[in-house]
Amino acid sequence: AEDDSGLSRLYPATPPVEEGFLRVSPTHTVYYEVYGNPKGKPVLFVHGGPGGGTTPAHARYFDPDAYRVVLVDQRGCGKSTPFACLEENTTWDLVEDFEKIRAHLHVDRWQIFGGSWGSTLGLAYAVTHPDRVLELVLRGIFLCRQKELDFLAQVRGQGHELRVPRRLGAVRGGGPGGRGRAGRLRRRVREAAPRRIRRRRDARRRESLERLGGRRVQIAAAGRRGLARHVGRRRL
Repeated sequence: AEDDSGLSRLYPATPPVEEGFLRVSPTHTVYYEVYGNPKGKPVLFVHGGPGGGTTPAHARYFDPDAYRVVLVDQRGCGKSTPFACLEENTTWDLVEDFEKIRAHLHVDRWQIFGGSWGSTLGLAYAVTHPDRVLELVLRGIFLCRQKELDFLAQVRGQGHELRVPRRLGAVRGGGPGGRGRAGRLRRRVREAAPRRIRRRRDARRRESLERLGGRRVQIAAAGRRGLARHVGRRRL
């Protein structure tokens, strides 16, 4: 089934069985939520970004009867405080925050599940604390190499078309011209991805401005241009 947010083929939404804040440094307090079976297999969901934050929907990747799912808003993200603070906010600070959360929740070892920037952070945690990792599940691998940063900058640039492997169009007779089911999928990805990336980016910027400004920010229908004008006025 598919819900209003467009999420399909995920497990049903369930309320958290535990949530709270953990002070991890004199500056930072980290927010966490726990879903699923308290006696299930522990798994740490490592969100992307940096700066992405978590939502309850992230727990729906896991069977609530089989897993104990831990969602953590990394320093400066989501409900963690202070919001958008970059002081004492390095990769290794985040790695040690996960260790503090693990100890706080009395978890011996857990699965690390990360995507995008979360795949980098998940690997960093596994290398630093291998005895605390049951297994790694990594998706959308992003290792912060220069060629990946360059590609990300291109994708986010105005008018750039997301590159899709041509072999996708050749699957099941799709051919270079994009015929067949695979070809249609390839065209849909090309057409929709840049718009989707821009919408998500602008939504995150609006949310950040609202929280940093302490009031609701009205953004003109012009989208990025209106947003840029507002940022310029506030000198953020």
